[in-house]
Amino acid sequence: MASELRIKEHSVELERQQLELERLRAEEQEKLRRLKNREVWFSHLKEQRRHHELPLPSLFYVFTHATEKNATVDGVLVEISATDVSFRKVVQSGAKGLEFPLREVPEGRLRLTCCAKGFEEVQFDVFHISEADVEKQPCRLVMSPELSVGSLRVVLMWGDKPKDLDLHCIDSEQNHVSFRQKESQTKHIQLDLDDTDGHGPETITVQSRTNQAYSFFVHNYTHEVDFAQSAARLILYVADVPAREFALPKNGDANLRHWKVCTVHVDSNLATAIEQHGEFLRGEYVKDEPGAPASGRASEFPMDMRRPPSTRFVTMQQELAGVTSVQMVQREAGQGRQTEVLAGDRAVQNLRQEDSISECLSGGWQFRILLRWEGEGKNHGLGRGACYGRQQDVLIRAPSACAVRACNEPV
Repeated sequence: MASELRIKEHSVELERQQLELERLRAEEQEKLRRLKNREVWFSHLKEQRRHHELPLPSLFYVFTHATEKNATVDGVLVEISATDVSFRKVVQSGAKGLEFPLREVPEGRLRLTCCAKGFEEVQFDVFHISEADVEKQPCRLVMSPELSVGSLRVVLMWGDKPKDLDLHCIDSEQNHVSFRQKESQTKHIQLDLDDTDGHGPETITVQSRTNQAYSFFVHNYTHEVDFAQSAARLILYVADVPAREFALPKNGDANLRHWKVCTVHVDSNLATAIEQHGEFLRGEYVKDEPGAPASGRASEFPMDMRRPPSTRFVTMQQELAGVTSVQMVQREAGQGRQTEVLAGDRAVQNLRQEDSISECLSGGWQFRILLRWEGEGKNHGLGRGACYGRQQDVLIRAPSACAVRACNEPV
């Protein structure tokens, strides 16, 4: 009887061991299947990245001021969005820059939009692959101060070598601005920064004149390496127009000393058209530099499309800080004007769809708004905002769900 019991226990143990072995085998097969699928997916991602010719994200981003020597910009809001899946995340840089949240973003193509108050928006794409080696050196992004209407700015960036690339601007009136002459005689073209130890930025700002043309080229001054090894790129900013980046030409002799980048043609309405050259030129002396561009040719090239003023910075700031965005609307009411308020997407009072503050403030009126918000029958406090000129948004700290009442008084 005892031997039968031992045999039965032994059989049960053997069966348990067999089941455990089958479980381990199944787990191993699942791991191999997942690994194979991952290898296929990894190969697909690498192929997609090659197709789009996009860089991997950097571990760290530093925001460099375009017109101030050795200055950085902090508090930059960065919106990270995916193009293939539904994903959006907003992060903010600190005093030293931004550590990219690699573990919090999906794989594939990502678009980074960088905004800071008083600066032009910066937008670029990267391609994230988990297993790939990310760029460990900090990536330096240029933040250009906002431009007035009719202004333009070019910023030259490059790598460690050569130590000195020189940015030049020649207009159709023979004004030539570079490190040799940092300001035109009429003072409408100015070299803001001259960099002589690598990386950049080297910056020229132009207060455009009507019916003029401005050509930009780069001279490899120290020439320790040729252009192909410089990682040089030129960024063009035009007021109210998306920034454009010019990369080195893929064809031509990169060992030549001059890179003729582009010419900006300005018409009688201060609208701009871009003539892209993208060629290397022979010679290294002044006599070999490109000549002045001809004026009056703006209609021969594609015109830049103007964009409406961006509200992206306000939106991202609202999300990060838990701030309620309030839009004030004025319209005729009896013998005077009444102020009405939209909190989020909900109107506190009934508003016509065509009402807008920009129409009401076209005369440049100024007024002060007092905002009081309530929730669950309790008064949560008083916020104060102001609206001047054409500004449309006033930010106040308030509970996320609230009603807003407003009254207006003259400034």
